[in-house]
Amino acid sequence: MAAVVLLASCGKSDRATVRGTFSGVNEVPIYLSQVGISTLNRVDTVVTDNKGQFKFKVDLPGNQPAFYNLRCQDQTISLLLSPGEEVEVRSLGNLANNYLVEGSPGSQEIKELNELLFSNRPTLDSLASLYLTLSPSDSLAQQVLTEYNQRFIEQKRGMITFIVSHVNSLSAIYALYQRMPSGDWFFSDPNDVTYFRMVADSLSGRYPQSPNVISLQRDVERMNSNINLQEMLNNAVVSAINFPDLDLPDVNGKRVKLSSLQDQVILIDFWLSTAAESPLNNADLMELYRQYHDRGFEVYQVALDQEKLPWVTAVQQQRLPWISVCDLKGVNSPALRIYNITQLPANVLINREGEIVARNISIEELENRLKGLF
Repeated sequence: MAAVVLLASCGKSDRATVRGTFSGVNEVPIYLSQVGISTLNRVDTVVTDNKGQFKFKVDLPGNQPAFYNLRCQDQTISLLLSPGEEVEVRSLGNLANNYLVEGSPGSQEIKELNELLFSNRPTLDSLASLYLTLSPSDSLAQQVLTEYNQRFIEQKRGMITFIVSHVNSLSAIYALYQRMPSGDWFFSDPNDVTYFRMVADSLSGRYPQSPNVISLQRDVERMNSNINLQEMLNNAVVSAINFPDLDLPDVNGKRVKLSSLQDQVILIDFWLSTAAESPLNNADLMELYRQYHDRGFEVYQVALDQEKLPWVTAVQQQRLPWISVCDLKGVNSPALRIYNITQLPANVLINREGEIVARNISIEELENRLKGLF
């Protein structure tokens, strides 16, 4: 019997209960939707009784905390539910701005953040609307814009304080993905990636299976890639070469710049060490490398692996003699986007003058090109 009770309790451990009373809202539907970083999925609907009462039993995905919206008559209350919580929601009049929530610390944090947002939003809305009615040359327009920016900075400082104070809670994710009245993100400045990284690092160990944390980690990877991509483009301009520069680590962790190979014929070869065709492709390329390397031909081979061991093992076992590099970011590597690579294997051929003269050529075409170049 003890075993049966244990199994029964485990089966319910990923469930939260939400009870509520919306005074004056009798016999109307209440919609419950699960909210992701970029998704909204309705999961249940109930109808309030003649006292405005309702109840939901919520199965939380993966036994992880999750965001939900309670929606009634075009008004929404946001919740952050955790497994096992018994949540009580009460509201009178304006649901979104006049409600109480008990039994859910995460939902209380969301309420705290929303109060911060709503306290300043009407002013931002009115300033934005007023600015649109003015001519940019109007002196009042500049005053309105200055006040709007000041209000925005104050609002953002408050949100940053909230994020730092709640960095161990998923409510910090909720704060990161808020929008301004214009529809733009509050945290859209390139420097804001610091806050995304901080929250992702804090939550990845606590909630590794949370879909929201996983989505946040993907966004951080994308932001990092964009930053690296911009740095590569800047480096390409600074080095005054005709091709975008790359600066990636080799098997020993030493960074090797593509631009260090200037005045040589360069083949940038993109590959995946675990692909079945890779050993044969490398064997064919090795024949040409041995034939033309002493005459000024170099291969800068970029692996798109996400794990170091398979890549290093392939390089060593196949005794690849050229420059082998990899940033272990897989399909998120900036090198793919900077050279517009959409499939593997792929290659780019650069002549001695630094000009890209061919893309995605076969080994036979490469041999003919090398004969012409040398």
